[in-house]
Amino acid sequence: SADIANLKGRWQKQPLSGHGNITLDGDKLDIKALELKAGNDRLVASGKLDDKTIALDYDLDSKNLAAYYPPLKGSLTGKGKISGSLQAPEIQGQLTGKNLAYADHKIASLQASLATSLKKGGRFTNHIELQGVQSSGQKWNAIQLTSDGNYDRHNLSLRSSGGDANLQLTASGGFSALDAWKGDINSLEASGYNMQWRLRQRSALQISPKQITLRDFCLADQYSGLCLDLKHDKQSELAYRISTLDPKSFGKLIPANIRLNTALQGEGKISRTANGQLRGNADLHLSPGSINIQIKGQPPLNLTLKNAQLRSRFTDRQAENQLNIDF
Repeated sequence: SADIANLKGRWQKQPLSGHGNITLDGDKLDIKALELKAGNDRLVASGKLDDKTIALDYDLDSKNLAAYYPPLKGSLTGKGKISGSLQAPEIQGQLTGKNLAYADHKIASLQASLATSLKKGGRFTNHIELQGVQSSGQKWNAIQLTSDGNYDRHNLSLRSSGGDANLQLTASGGFSALDAWKGDINSLEASGYNMQWRLRQRSALQISPKQITLRDFCLADQYSGLCLDLKHDKQSELAYRISTLDPKSFGKLIPANIRLNTALQGEGKISRTANGQLRGNADLHLSPGSINIQIKGQPPLNLTLKNAQLRSRFTDRQAENQLNIDF
């Protein structure tokens, strides 16, 4: 048992003080009114912990995260409780952050409401809202992540806004383990750079350390449509079905001096074994049309395309590719 009446010292060049009572009896830890202060920051904790159960209350107020870890910037406050067991903890709490930054990642504000129980039937209702997000050269006004339901059966929603590229996604499913989720992507809309793609139908998704499966993942806009099936375990498998990929779907990604009056179709299924061997078939072809290229100071180049087709076959012994182009 330790009775901390007046703790004084320094932590990361900050004055450290505190008081409280801590009792350790074998594998049982009892914390009574522990309060620690470092500079202007404060942590209050109380509760019990052993090898089977957790019952901890906390209250955090950190005005300068860099005082504890210099690469991390901003402030973070929160309060809540952790209960349940070490194997399946239950977390309830509120978090607020301001001017958070790490490397080239920045968040102007963070609001989080958490009610998470990591066991079957446990509550899984969370809401996280980020504003003023910057990451890897991209910016968003807001990003929201919401879950509603139970650990093994819940709905998910992800929404971003105010960025060059934005995503809206809803899904339903559940965890069978902390690192294994299975369910459906119910809706998806990706927009930006003069493009807007939507999910045409519900798509099955399974994620675990040993396997990733995505089935009937079909995207379309007003000009184009394609479907993908993906599986990754001991070997990787990809199947694609391109009904049409029209250049109109790709907006600013195509240089302004190039005009493509054709469209891509095709289908294929390719697998990659654990040792890197490719197997399967892949077919792609362009519809009849034309290609126009304009280079400054040069006469325009106009190509009339009658037929263009690429066929690939992969076996254990060889890869065979056949390209036919008819102008």
